[in-house]
Amino acid sequence: MNSSANFLPLLDSLHTLLRDYPIHADMCSIEVNVETSERPAVLVQLAETDLTTTARGLLEWQRTLAEGDIFASRTTDGMTLHLGVSGHLDTDNTLVEVWGEAPYDEPLIGAGLQPGERVSLPFEELAVWAVGLVGR
Repeated sequence: MNSSANFLPLLDSLHTLLRDYPIHADMCSIEVNVETSERPAVLVQLAETDLTTTARGLLEWQRTLAEGDIFASRTTDGMTLHLGVSGHLDTDNTLVEVWGEAPYDEPLIGAGLQPGERVSLPFEELAVWAVGLVGR
């Protein structure tokens, strides 16, 4: 049974994070999951937007996480790019995964990512997308 005692520590951690590191990226959902196999996790979805805005939002979140990993995946229909960062909070080791999506645009992103594929993404590539230098 998952009572409020299971959720309160995660909500406190999230509150502290958002207080100490204000996030300006538009979010559309925050899910707190206490039933994960490893340890509780916080899943954040950014509002759907363009590639530059999504990348900026992810970089903003990435600065708050320890041992962050950046990833990109393309939906199986090839139409959408999912970008994300995952890591944990230094304060209590809470897992956090943040993701957003943008339309897949081959001239901007390149043809290397195949439909259904997920890859690690270098910080530098996400940073280039965040400043809008793609496709130039």
